[in-house]
Amino acid sequence: MKHCPRSARDVALARGRLDLARLLERLRWRKIEGLPHRRECKMNNTSATNGKRSIWLRGVLMILMAIAFHICGTLLALGAIIQFVLALLSNTPSAHLIAFARSLGLYLSQIADFVSFGTEEVPFPFSEWPSSRGG
Repeated sequence: MKHCPRSARDVALARGRLDLARLLERLRWRKIEGLPHRRECKMNNTSATNGKRSIWLRGVLMILMAIAFHICGTLLALGAIIQFVLALLSNTPSAHLIAFARSLGLYLSQIADFVSFGTEEVPFPFSEWPSSRGG
């Protein structure tokens, strides 16, 4: 093997890297006012990463909840049509469909609150189905 001689520039660059590495090592062990410790930087970066990760997770949940909102809106419309037909035939609305429509309306309200950042609580299936009260 033939050894290539190093130029003065290569030697200076190598020394510069070595000096920089030594300086960084000294800064790591000494606290210089105004410069955060290495551990503090890591902690700040992970909290920022967790914040970004949680906002992305919320975005995915918002998309899923928007899809659920449209499905439930369609179910509510179908329930209203069925309720209308039953009311025409029997002159009284179905109590079961009334209770279902009320709970579906509460669910749609929960979804709207979550998607619009009104609440942090994720609706069904991540929490309980809303029950229709009163009436």
